Amino acid sequence: MRYMFYRLLKLMWGNKKIYGLIVLEMAVGVTIFVVCLNIMLTNRDILHEHQKMMAESPTVIYYNTSNKDFDSEPELAVRYQDYQYLEEQFGNSVDLYYTAYYDASIGLFLYGQVNELSNINFLFMNDTMFESIFSFERQPDRLYVGSRAADLLSKAADMDNYNLVCWGYGEEEDPDRFSQEKVNVVCRCFLVKDGKIQLSQGNTLEYEPIPNEETTPYIDRLSFTQYMDPEDGARLYIEDCIIGTVDMLPYISREYYPFDFILQAKYREDAQDPSVIPTLVNWLNRERGTAGYKFNLTDKALSMEKYSSEMNARIFKYMIVSLAIVAIVLIGTVGILLVILNQRKKSMAVAYCCGATPWKSFLELYGEISSVFLAGGILGLALSGGITPRLSAVESAADFYPVNIVFVILFCLAAALLCCGAALAGVDNKDPVKNLKEL
Repeated sequence: MRYMFYRLLKLMWGNKKIYGLIVLEMAVGVTIFVVCLNIMLTNRDILHEHQKMMAESPTVIYYNTSNKDFDSEPELAVRYQDYQYLEEQFGNSVDLYYTAYYDASIGLFLYGQVNELSNINFLFMNDTMFESIFSFERQPDRLYVGSRAADLLSKAADMDNYNLVCWGYGEEEDPDRFSQEKVNVVCRCFLVKDGKIQLSQGNTLEYEPIPNEETTPYIDRLSFTQYMDPEDGARLYIEDCIIGTVDMLPYISREYYPFDFILQAKYREDAQDPSVIPTLVNWLNRERGTAGYKFNLTDKALSMEKYSSEMNARIFKYMIVSLAIVAIVLIGTVGILLVILNQRKKSMAVAYCCGATPWKSFLELYGEISSVFLAGGILGLALSGGITPRLSAVESAADFYPVNIVFVILFCLAAALLCCGAALAGVDNKDPVKNLKEL
């Protein structure tokens, strides 16, 4: 064993220049490859962590408008039929939180003059959104009214001196409708009559108070822009809301203009594809872009995902370069070994005549080349370990992954085995006596 080790050192020292070049080339290839791999693994772990966070809370889908005339085309940016399509196409991968928002107001008139004016929000929620906000089970044919909205409606229902008059946005306010001798309640947008709310002609629904509304005092709308202050117009207080189901939307009169919508998406626990939500947004842009709406995502994980994919595309090019360098090293090593083996042909023939076996020659050559490759691989690992923390991933500095050490060592041993096998296959040593006579 000691003699073999001594012989390996002697053989390597005899070819120290060419082996030194192989070590440097291998080190360069390994360094580039491992650094690129570290950055890609860091990006993957960061994105995976943020995708886990996305699975824990819904992602808000925002929108804005371009050259949009609201007076000429009063409709929701995400209509009921759009929501139905999204639910059908993406419902297996994400949970959709959808609410159509109608803005209304109730005015109390005293002798023809406005005595009190209050806003009311009509919210038509899907089951997912409703269950995320409220803990009670709702009836499909029932509207639920917040305390302040219920108080206004009760004034019209319970007192004889309140005469209820309602109109939609399409009608003008007619002063003749208001009695000069009575206090009138005027509900702009939705008709309220006989203790029921009329969505359209022939479609009226009863309403009842929202139980335990104090447990969820408000909803953050935050659909039109992410820069809106929740406390400054983006917050819908439950006490001012009348809440129904999305299934009621087809029955709402076109005379009542929609105001806004809320759309959020949350990955399900078993979802495998992180591109579903961006695909959903792209569909909305294609479908509703012609109407002047533009949808976008500002979620941190999704923006990092895009940046990461661009970074990984660049890194992949560097990895190809590193693999090309390693391939050149391996091919060059085979050629160098053929030259070295031809130079050692005489000594190998003598060894075979003295009883040495081809297996021993292979082990000797394999130990020689694997040592050279391992030296280059270890040098490359050391360089990559120093370079990696100084480079940036999508959000933080890249991390060095120890698994690369095992990978590089196994690669060097396998590459040495391949090169030795290829080189020995190119040398004719079947008849060492004949070779010795020829030499």
